[in-house]
Amino acid sequence: MRRAPHAAFHAASRAAAAARAARSRGFALPLVMLVLLVASIALSIALQRQSLNRLATSRQINGYEVHHMQAGLRELIEFWTTTFRRNPDIDPATGQLGFDLTFNDGTRIEVRFTDAQGELKFDNSPSDPAPAVVLNAAADLLAAEGNTRFRTRGPGRVSIQTAPLNVLAALPRAIKPDADGNAFANDVLAARQRGRIKQADLRELTRVTGLSDVELHRLEACIAVEPNYWRIDARAYAPARSQPIWHQVGLATGVIRIEPNQAAPTGSRAGWAVLAWGEPSEFADVPDGSQPVP
Repeated sequence: MRRAPHAAFHAASRAAAAARAARSRGFALPLVMLVLLVASIALSIALQRQSLNRLATSRQINGYEVHHMQAGLRELIEFWTTTFRRNPDIDPATGQLGFDLTFNDGTRIEVRFTDAQGELKFDNSPSDPAPAVVLNAAADLLAAEGNTRFRTRGPGRVSIQTAPLNVLAALPRAIKPDADGNAFANDVLAARQRGRIKQADLRELTRVTGLSDVELHRLEACIAVEPNYWRIDARAYAPARSQPIWHQVGLATGVIRIEPNQAAPTGSRAGWAVLAWGEPSEFADVPDGSQPVP
């Protein structure tokens, strides 16, 4: 039995519509996936920007805190070192220079200074006041011997008050290889045990090296009798608390009048500059917080 023409036409129309619908669904699915992908990328970018903005804001706030902390500490140090015009206090427990501040509510702040100028600076630029050639040669000698403890900041001169024996012995040998650096180092150690080394003692100590007068001047130019590079340890204690509620460590350059006849710094600014400041863990192992040089 044959279908009527109009029935066949309608059947063909329905088949064509079904095919078109299938094709439409086939195109719609990738389009939806593409829209979702673009939306997820946009959302990810927005979240990343928001996270970066929060991080930038946090860093800015931390920067403000560190800046004001450094400024306040600098004012305290300058007040202590210049206004009183006195010899600094020495902590009997540690032998460190420092001062304590106690507020009306019982909160106490302890600030201690440690000579951080004993180690050699690894790379001394020609603009440094101390003779860079000698200091760099001494650093090369120690590096060749396996030493990895070097400063990367602060002045080039080495503090005779705290320099280790290998540093003291390397300085004369950097000028003249056959200089008696060990005798110099041992004499300096013996002088420290008798008391603080003064500028007037320096020539007697350096003469044992066997260097000429010109060479002795070069050696003495590498030595600081009065250091001006310090590790600062600052702690705050609540009333009746033995553990600090706040502990920060920093590196700074500045003058502390130690000897009774030493000229005090002039002006309201004593040349103090905070070079680094942060958590104690950032300054572990090495006196000035510098990283060991490979």
